[in-house]
Amino acid sequence: MLAPGGGSDGGRSLRRIGTTGPVLGNIRSSVVSSGVVSGASSRSSREASGSPVRGRARSAVKVVALLGAVGLVPALTGCQASDNASAAVTSASGSSAGATPAGSPTPTIVPSLARLALSPAKGSSDVRLDAPISVTVTNGTLQRVDVRDAHGPVEGALADDGTTWVPVHGLLGDSTYTVRAYAVDAAGHPRSGTSTWTTVPVTKVAKTSISPLSGRTVGVGMPLIVRFNSPVADASKAAVQAGLQVSGTKHLDGTWSWINDSEVHYRTQHYFPAHSTVTLAVHLKGVELSKGVWGTEDTDRTVTYDVGASMVSTVDVKKHRMVVRRDGKVWGIFPITTGKAGFRTRGGIKVISEKYTMKVMDAATTGIKKGDPNYYKLDVPYAMRITNSGEFVHAAPWSTGSQGLTNVSHGCVGMSLANAHKLFDATNVGDVVNVIGSTRKLEPHNGWTDWNVKWSDWVEDSAV
Repeated sequence: MLAPGGGSDGGRSLRRIGTTGPVLGNIRSSVVSSGVVSGASSRSSREASGSPVRGRARSAVKVVALLGAVGLVPALTGCQASDNASAAVTSASGSSAGATPAGSPTPTIVPSLARLALSPAKGSSDVRLDAPISVTVTNGTLQRVDVRDAHGPVEGALADDGTTWVPVHGLLGDSTYTVRAYAVDAAGHPRSGTSTWTTVPVTKVAKTSISPLSGRTVGVGMPLIVRFNSPVADASKAAVQAGLQVSGTKHLDGTWSWINDSEVHYRTQHYFPAHSTVTLAVHLKGVELSKGVWGTEDTDRTVTYDVGASMVSTVDVKKHRMVVRRDGKVWGIFPITTGKAGFRTRGGIKVISEKYTMKVMDAATTGIKKGDPNYYKLDVPYAMRITNSGEFVHAAPWSTGSQGLTNVSHGCVGMSLANAHKLFDATNVGDVVNVIGSTRKLEPHNGWTDWNVKWSDWVEDSAV
C-alpha cells in the first residue's frame, strides 16, 4: 500500500516507514521487523528508525502486502497446516520459523511425509449404506477423522482396527457426506485429506413383524419368528441372520432357518429351556435386504419375552387318551376323542398358536358345505388351535360318551368341558401337543411345525 499522497515514489513511501538506504534492503529489513518472515531485527536497529516499534510493525505489514502484489516477497504461503495440514515452514538451516535471526536464508516449506487414502473415494456416488468408511495412513499416524452431512457433524468413532470409522446411527440414503482425516508423519509434520461422496437412494425401509412380542409368556415349543415386509435376497440372508441376535438367561443352542424368502424362524435343538427369558435384538441398520430395500435405524428393535413352564401333551389316537406333563412330571391324564375315518387327526408335533374361550367353528371354512351330513356350525368353548387347517384341542360336551372309547370328531381333539377348562387355564401359546398313533402325517408349515424337522435339515436351511 502506498503512503498518503505518494503516487509511485517508492522512496517517499519508505521514508514514511523511517527507513534509509537501498530500497530492497529496507524492504527486507521491514519484513523482518514485522515478524512475517522468521526472526526479528535487534531492538537497537528498531530504535534507530526514530519511530515507535508498534507503528513500524503496522507499516511493515503494508509493505509486505504491496510487495506481494508485485511479486517481490519470497514465497511464504501455500498449503497451510491450519487448512490442509500438508507441510511445515522451516528455515534453510533447519530451525523453526519463529527462531530464525535477521538476515538468515529464506524459510522453506517441508512437506509432510504422511500419506492419506480415503474410502469411499472423492466424488463417489451410490455408495452403499453398509460401505465402510476407511482411512489408510502410510508414513505417519492417524490423528482423527471428522464426518459431516447436510445436518452437521455425524456421530461416530474409529473401530478397533484404527482405520475404519463407524457411524453411531448408520448412513442415511441419498445423502452427501464429507470425510476429513488428519495425520502426522514421524517428525510431527501434519497432513489432511478430504473426500465427499453420496449414498444410494433408499426405495423402501425394511420392517419386521416378530412373534412372540415383548412382555409375553409362551411355551417351550414357541419358535421365534421374524417376518419381513419385503423378500430377502439369497445373497443378503447371511447378513440378515447376523443382524438377528438371540440371547437368553439360559443357554440356547439354536439357529435360524429360512421358511421362505420373507420369513425366518429360530429354534433350539430341543425345546426352549423352561422358566427363562429370551431376547431378540434386531440390528439391520445398513443392511440391504434386496435391491433398494435397506434396514435403517427405524428397522432396529429389541423384543424380550418369557418362556414359562414346560407343558407337553401327548395325544394317543389309538388309546383315545391325552397325557400332559408339566416340567417333566405327569400333570394330568384325560380321555379324549380324535378324528374319525375320513377326518383323521394329523400325527406329529404341533404347537398351540391361538387360544379362544369361545370359538365359532363353521365347517364351511374347511370345505364342507351346508346340507352335507358332516356340516356343522358350533360355539366351541376353550378352543386351542394346533394347525392352520383347523385342528383344535377343545371342549366337546356333545361327545363326552365317546371320549376315551372311540374317535368321532372331524379332526379336533375333543375333551369334556371340565377337563378342557382345566387344560386351557394352564396352557400358554407355544405349548406342545404331540399326536401319536395316527396314519395321517402333518404337512410342513401347517401351523408351527418346526419341531418335526430333523436338526440337521433345520441347520441346512440356515444361511450361516
